[in-house]
Amino acid sequence: MAEPQAYVRFQTASGWSESAVVQAGQTLTGELTLRVPHDVNARGVLLEVSCKVHGRGTDEKVAAIEESKIYEGDLRAGQDLQVPFEAHISGAGPCTYHGRYIKMDWAVRVRIDVPMWFDKRYEFPFTVVPRVRDKTA
Repeated sequence: MAEPQAYVRFQTASGWSESAVVQAGQTLTGELTLRVPHDVNARGVLLEVSCKVHGRGTDEKVAAIEESKIYEGDLRAGQDLQVPFEAHISGAGPCTYHGRYIKMDWAVRVRIDVPMWFDKRYEFPFTVVPRVRDKTA
């Protein structure tokens, strides 16, 4: 049986894209599309935009949007759920980083909350870079 499919597209300066690079201090704009090929008994669909800090030591999460319910109830076969979202990325970051001992990965995370079973999870990474300041000001 086919699983529900989730897609995220990001609004960029050149239009819509499957990947995004955002400066710290700016807003990430996107749209989640969830396609459901068969009925899914669910409590709802949740969305989160966050940075996962992991590597050696304890994992940590820095959230731009805390996990929140964007749809409540069962999902029906043939249903296409489209949800726009915006997340302000703090000017303090953290920026995306892949070092030897630590990694900081930003992503839009989607979870279908299935009662009494494993939740279906999706992750769509994007990159946060340091803010470029205008030196003329």
